[in-house]
Amino acid sequence: MSPKSWFLQGPMRQITEIGNIITLDQPHSHPSKWRILEILHENEYQKYEGADEPSYASILLSCQAVGGSRKQSFMRVVMQVPFFDTEHKGSIGREEQATTFRTPEFLAFMTFAQRNSTVTPRLLGYREEKQDGLGLVPGGFMTYYAWEVVPGEPLGDYTGEATRFWTLDREERDKIRAAFKDTFL
Repeated sequence: MSPKSWFLQGPMRQITEIGNIITLDQPHSHPSKWRILEILHENEYQKYEGADEPSYASILLSCQAVGGSRKQSFMRVVMQVPFFDTEHKGSIGREEQATTFRTPEFLAFMTFAQRNSTVTPRLLGYREEKQDGLGLVPGGFMTYYAWEVVPGEPLGDYTGEATRFWTLDREERDKIRAAFKDTFL
């Protein structure tokens, strides 16, 4: 968990409590409901005003499908947060920061899903919405997305924290690159 928790205090705490159910409405043909089993970690990407990207925070959850299936998933919740030194501005001041944004990870999951990738975890569903008037950034983005749990180890991620890929020998890295190339092209 990051030193400053955006999800485990205040109004977001109610959404991310263990046992709560989060509904994903996309794709329309397969809406899904997921029960939170465990909070895995929280990250923040708070920036100064004028940055190329908005400030945001994310939380990674372990979830289980609600209903007949006992399918497990990971779910990330991503929320726009105020720029540094604007946290205590009134809601109108924070509302001026509202924008839309998709993280590189979410964009990758969307791309893999559109290309029917068979070598990456499958995107199980998502929901995009705007924060309400009581949100940290009223009108700011809020995204939920779940993906299947697959065996193995994470080779890397957009944060740079999972670096297993670079510990593999050259032949293994080349095989992985070829599989991604086949998926993207």
